[in-house]
Amino acid sequence: AVCMLGDYSSIAPTAAARESLKRILAWKAALEDINPLGSSTHYAAGFIPNVCGHRDNKGCTACPGNVLYGQLPTLRSDIQSYLNGGCGAPTADTQAPTTSISAATTTVSDDFTATFADADNVGVAERFYQVLENTGPEWRANRGNGFFNDNFVGSTINTEWTIRTGQWVLTLDGRLKQANTTLTNTNISTALTQGSGQTYLYNFAAKLNSTTGARRFGLHLMASDVAAQERGNSYLVWFSADDQKVRIIETVNNVLNERASASLSLSSGTWSDYKASYNSSTGTLNVYVNNALRLSWTDTTPLTSGAGLTLRTNQAEVEFDDIKVYKSRGTSRLITVGPESTQDARRTSPSATTPACKVKSLVRDAAHNWSGVGNLDVVVNLPAVSSTSRLSSSLGTMVYPNPLPEQPARISYHLARAQPVTITVCDLRGKPLLTLHDGPAPAGPQQLSLPSQQLPRGLYLLQVRAADGSSEVVRLVK
Repeated sequence: AVCMLGDYSSIAPTAAARESLKRILAWKAALEDINPLGSSTHYAAGFIPNVCGHRDNKGCTACPGNVLYGQLPTLRSDIQSYLNGGCGAPTADTQAPTTSISAATTTVSDDFTATFADADNVGVAERFYQVLENTGPEWRANRGNGFFNDNFVGSTINTEWTIRTGQWVLTLDGRLKQANTTLTNTNISTALTQGSGQTYLYNFAAKLNSTTGARRFGLHLMASDVAAQERGNSYLVWFSADDQKVRIIETVNNVLNERASASLSLSSGTWSDYKASYNSSTGTLNVYVNNALRLSWTDTTPLTSGAGLTLRTNQAEVEFDDIKVYKSRGTSRLITVGPESTQDARRTSPSATTPACKVKSLVRDAAHNWSGVGNLDVVVNLPAVSSTSRLSSSLGTMVYPNPLPEQPARISYHLARAQPVTITVCDLRGKPLLTLHDGPAPAGPQQLSLPSQQLPRGLYLLQVRAADGSSEVVRLVK
């Protein structure tokens, strides 16, 4: 917004003021790739010119005055002429920032501090990081801590996803494809904790295969209910090939509300990089395609929490790849390490040279230039049982990893003396589902396997009962 000092109800601004207004708007148009002759959707006023008066957006005002308002059509043309002459654009910053990561040691057995070195010729505006865990076949992330990662390794879709509508499959070359071209609202979702005070970066690659139909695709972020028709309360970042638009749509109580849109060239058969950054404090949502800012909108009543993330298509065959969620950070960050479900890195390295933890970094500058990805690999040596990682109880029962994988997990506990022990997995009402041990056990540390691959996704209770009356219950998540 630009404020013109004075009252232009009956007099015109001076030539110098008009020239200054033209120059600053041309600079902003060049910087943000705004068409001064075009229009966009305003959340309250509908479709209005990109260069408009305050009165146009339902400001309940005569601003900027009848005389200046009548000059806006000429001003729009003057701005475009200014841009056509190459003015405005030369001052734009096109130099990308850089980022790298270091730590005091790259072999750890406990929490460690990652230090980030970010640099730019003008200044870094946003900083993001992601912590990954080596599960063996692939790198995943702790969704409970706001991270997500899927590179679609293997032949089956990871159980972190739930297919609700649509024909979602993995291709032979390792991409997630939605193949149904008749459904208007497909849905594959994953749980993802998104909290207040954070800025989140949602990044993925996509390729539109369809050449006819609506050909729309995108993702719901900050979703309160991934199973609902319109995902409860959320923001839908929506790419539409039929009318060549990118849109930001807010769902409020399961009702879609278009908030902003812009023109975007979308063609079939081409892979592109898509990013959406959302600041849960300011409500600003920016959308990038191939690292160029394409749309921005600020919610005056921003969503401050979300329980999930969903991909969505409308009459389109679309392939997705490399879906990642980062969180905001400062110049350093404590990376938590341990088998508990709340830790960032919960896996043990299979060897002294194989990393079990990976920290990634991505930053952008004020001109919306993006860095390359910074990377730090860390070897993790977790003790089987430690006094700091046991639950505060007599048996010290611990399950690792938890959330449970599709492979067997490990249960460890400690007995003060030899005695019979019963260990069962129950549902939340206490009904036994699996009996893992029912008999004598020696004194000292104990370990046994939990066949988590036999359990469907959900919440469970692990009950450990010893003959001396000691007992514990551990909550399991899969």
